[in-house]
Amino acid sequence: MFPFVFSFFPEHISSHFSLYFVFLRTLYFYHDFNEVLEVEPLIKLYCEHAVSIYGPSFYLYSTHAHLHLIEKVTSYGALCFHNCFGNESFIRFFCSLRSGNRFIARQICRSYDKSRCITEKETLSINNIFTDENLIFDNYLDRQYISKYQSQFLDSTKNVIDSTDNPDVRFFCRASREVTQFHSLSYKRRGNTQSFVVSFYNDKNNKCFGQVIFFYKLYGVYYAFFKRVR
Repeated sequence: MFPFVFSFFPEHISSHFSLYFVFLRTLYFYHDFNEVLEVEPLIKLYCEHAVSIYGPSFYLYSTHAHLHLIEKVTSYGALCFHNCFGNESFIRFFCSLRSGNRFIARQICRSYDKSRCITEKETLSINNIFTDENLIFDNYLDRQYISKYQSQFLDSTKNVIDSTDNPDVRFFCRASREVTQFHSLSYKRRGNTQSFVVSFYNDKNNKCFGQVIFFYKLYGVYYAFFKRVR
């Protein structure tokens, strides 16, 4: 959700939050200890500007404690291995096993059983990989929303579709990969979920973020049509 912070908050708050995001994400898990040393100035800068942005009441002990994170990581390792971070990761994993607000315990148990069956396979064949990825056909596709992007869609597929051809293009609002389900902006029942947000690597191997508008099937191949978040 980090890329969307700059869309909803003033620049000075977004910039201040980006300092917090970068140094905490680095200290959570790192490959090289030099990365820890590199974020130490960011922590100091974050604490120095906290009062001027949010007022004196913001600078509590919990804010000051950030200045000691480098010392703590040096002594005990990355944050993911101690404190509350391990428990929070565990809770996040269990939350990812549910997809609705009814019979939550049953959903978690079933999803966990399915994931165990999949991960306990000794090998995965090519057929396993492709048959476990599907587009979900249902009645919750918002075709009126899709029509807003008709010109962009035709422009993006002009190199794939022959002008003399009349291909069968099918649109979908949801997709699944094994036990994980992905939504799109054209899914009528997505509510407040953010499962349409995806990350990907561009041609220069840089990680980018985007919002899936819809999924589609063309010439037997599955695609996702999304807009990049800049």
